[in-house]
Order: sequence, then structure tokens, then C-alpha cells
Amino acid sequence: EIAKAQPDPAHPAMAAAASEHDFMALIRKVEEKTQANPEDGTAWAMLAKSYAATERWPEALQAFEKAAKLLPQDASVLSGYAEALAITNNRVLTARSMALIQQALAIDPEDIKGLELAGIQAYQEQNFVQASHYFKRLHQLLPPESSYAQDILAAQKETERLAQTGMAGLDNLAAPPPAEVKAASAAQGAAITGSIDIAPALRSRLAETDVLFLFARPGQSGPPVAAIRARAGQLPLEFELDDSAAMTAGNTLSQHKQVMLVARVSKSGNPMAQSGDLEGTLANVTVGATGVKIMIDQARP
Repeated sequence: EIAKAQPDPAHPAMAAAASEHDFMALIRKVEEKTQANPEDGTAWAMLAKSYAATERWPEALQAFEKAAKLLPQDASVLSGYAEALAITNNRVLTARSMALIQQALAIDPEDIKGLELAGIQAYQEQNFVQASHYFKRLHQLLPPESSYAQDILAAQKETERLAQTGMAGLDNLAAPPPAEVKAASAAQGAAITGSIDIAPALRSRLAETDVLFLFARPGQSGPPVAAIRARAGQLPLEFELDDSAAMTAGNTLSQHKQVMLVARVSKSGNPMAQSGDLEGTLANVTVGATGVKIMIDQARP
């Protein structure tokens, strides 16, 4: 057993440091256990999950690979292995990752990580019906008041909505909208034009596979009324947002007087906000404004 320090609760920083020290000591103990008995699958699984918890992903990947060979019927090991493969591959779920996820769910249909990753993959492939199914199953397994459960519920509602409405509005930068739609928006003064750039301090964090999204929301939250998508490598980028970028035909930009603009660089290609994404926001933008400037200057924790 590892002795646990009891720091003064009045000093949370000391408590956190002591807790981290204990966890590192636990990792070292498990490392010694795998070295003493390389065939101990349970020890390898514990070590892999500990590395993952501390975001030591290359080490986690190696440990999960060994655990998966020793415990091929452990669903949590297989889904953890899939996650480590994706994160060490620029957060891209490959065919190998998806095969592991499907194996995990075949063994345990209620595997938390397996359901999450399956939902994300279905979302990225724009299979919103399937994504909603996975997120719904996952949400039913979580403590309803947890922040994780709330995030999954929001994802489920979003995928349900997208399954009904589609995502045609997300491709405007890649495929210009019909001229008559743009003309109608311009006539109504319903277009917002401007530019998006990224702060110099964050530019080095851009990757070739990153995707840029621009959303217009009617308030601080809720589904966007318009959205466009582009490659993050195009930054700085000039944009024009109008009714052709509507997410649903019945709720367009021209129906609002002011919106909040959110520019997001997604590391996963997923429009839903995730840890590590880069963002910039601009509130109270008048519909019809020109020369709007959005600076991406924050990283999501």
C-alpha cells in the first residue's frame, strides 16, 4: 500500500500536489509489477489507463497494445487501445481504431469509451442517426448530473437535429451557394462579411488536418442559425455569412438582428466543441455588418 499524505485542506494546491505525487508513485509501482511479470494483463491494463489519465499517450499506446494481447476479451482495454491509437494519430479514428471499438462493443454493449468513440466516428462520417443512437445509449449509463452526461446529452440532441435537417449549411466555403440565394440575402442586408485570423501564440498549434468552423448563434447558446466550414490552413480567411449558410430553412440569418459569431479550429473535424479546440468569439454582431474581425485566441481546456 502507498501511504497517502494528509495535507492541510485549507491549501488546495498542496493537496493537489500531494495527490499527484501519490498517483505518480502508484504508476511506478505498477510499472515495476509489469517488469516483474510481463504476462500480467491486469497490471498492463492498469498501467495503460494510468498513462492515459496523465495524458502520456505514447506510453499508454504501448501498454494498451500489450494489455490487449493478454486480455483480448476485456472491452475497456480494447476501447482504451482505440482511443490511444486515435490520439497518437492526430486524433483521427482509423479503421484499426474502429475495429477495436466494434470488438469492445460486441463484448460489452455498455462500454463507456466504446460508445463515446463510436458516436464520434458516426458524427464525423455524418451518420447522424447512428451517432444519436450511440450517444443516447451512453447517456443512459451516466450519472445524470455529471458534466460529462450533460455534454453527451447535448451531443445527442444535436445529432438528432442534424439527422432531421442535414448539414448542407456547413459546406459553403468549399462550394459557393446559388447566386439567387446570395442575391436575396444581399438585398435584405442579411449578410455578415469579415475575416478570421488566429493569434500568433496559437498558430504553431495548427495541424494540416484541422478544420475551421464559423457559427452564428442567436444568443450565448443554442443551435447555430448559420455555419460554414473551411480548412484551418486557409487562415487568415475572408468570409461571407448569409442565408445560404442556414442550418435549417425555417431559421435563417436574415430573421435575426444580432448574433454571436464563434470561430473554432477543430482538431478532430467534429463541429461539437472538444478539449484542445481553438476558439474566438465575437458577441452582438449586427446582421448586415461588414469588416467584422474575429481573432481565434483561446484554447478549450
